[in-house]
Amino acid sequence: MTGGLSPERVSFNRTLVHLDLKGAPPKVSYLAEVFPLFSCLGANGLLIEYEDTFPYYGELLPLQAAHAYSPQEIREILRLAQLHNLEVIPLIQTFGHMEFVLKQKEFSHLREVPEYPNSLNPHKEESLQLLKLMIGQVMELHPAVQWFHIGSDEVYYLGKGEESKMKISGGGLSVEDIFLSHMKKVANHVASTYPGGTGDRLG
Repeated sequence: MTGGLSPERVSFNRTLVHLDLKGAPPKVSYLAEVFPLFSCLGANGLLIEYEDTFPYYGELLPLQAAHAYSPQEIREILRLAQLHNLEVIPLIQTFGHMEFVLKQKEFSHLREVPEYPNSLNPHKEESLQLLKLMIGQVMELHPAVQWFHIGSDEVYYLGKGEESKMKISGGGLSVEDIFLSHMKKVANHVASTYPGGTGDRLG
């Protein structure tokens, strides 16, 4: 994780349990039983990756699965985590692992390569606007978080899209340049939009 707190060294002394909730999310009643176990085993935080189980709404409603948690259930999960001294860090994919978004017809035009839904096209302004909406809705239900994970691993096919090819061949850019440019935009958005909390600490 990267941080923007201050010139001082930032320590990240956390033992996290990664909850990948897509597909078949556990019931809140089950989480109420396992959170004490996590705490007893030495964990002090939860890295929660909701994907399609988050209660997206409005323009993002197509991202919400039929079995998604309700806003009330999300609040209860956060309450239970706090009860057992487990700091919650939301994880939102913002580049690779975007299948649950890019498989939807409403957002399929934002793929890096039209045939594959895993990677976002970083050259379209609409891509960044989509991510801002996703981050904003997640932050509405997580206003007190101090860290936010913006993903970025396994951006398959980056550089294979037509726009990337033109950037690379015509502008002297590398795939690494494209990757870092996109991640900088996302990180800057989080830092500037949520100052003093999540904006100071992002993954």
